[in-house]
Amino acid sequence: MSDDEIDAYHPDFDPYMPDEHRVENAVKVYMVFEDGRWALDELIQQGQPLDEVHDKTRCSYEQPRQFCVVCSTPHGLAEIEAADQAPMPNGRQLLAMLAEEFGFELVPTALAGPGPQITRLSEQVQTLLDKRSEVDELGDKLAEAFVAAVEVSTYLNLQPRRGRLRALRTLVSHLTSKPAA
Repeated sequence: MSDDEIDAYHPDFDPYMPDEHRVENAVKVYMVFEDGRWALDELIQQGQPLDEVHDKTRCSYEQPRQFCVVCSTPHGLAEIEAADQAPMPNGRQLLAMLAEEFGFELVPTALAGPGPQITRLSEQVQTLLDKRSEVDELGDKLAEAFVAAVEVSTYLNLQPRRGRLRALRTLVSHLTSKPAA
């Protein structure tokens, strides 16, 4: 609303006041006392608009409309009429408005909490990690066995050709604690 519109109807009106003026209303958010605490009533989940506290919109100056300098202008009356026609938000819309105002992002419960699919996926990942751990342990054992095989091979290759069989038998008997044949 321009200062000229207001001044045309009320020349003594302070031109800085319109910045503070707004059309407002309030809605009821029903709460119930359950389990020792206040909680939202299930009615908020209905798709119906929230109930208004007042019968009609009000001016932020809390004056009857006919006495408010801003509300009595043609522009003010048109704004009030538009506000009276606009529907109040429902519970979901109110939640989205509150989340946006306070910088939160709404995430559906199915995605936010550990639902059955996420729990099952977590269990599968844990199983794979456990198997990887087993494979790592087996890999360590295989690496030790490979080193031992290389050492045995090196030992046997250092023996004279004719003594290799005897050295192998001695080594096997030493490892198995059975006497060499």
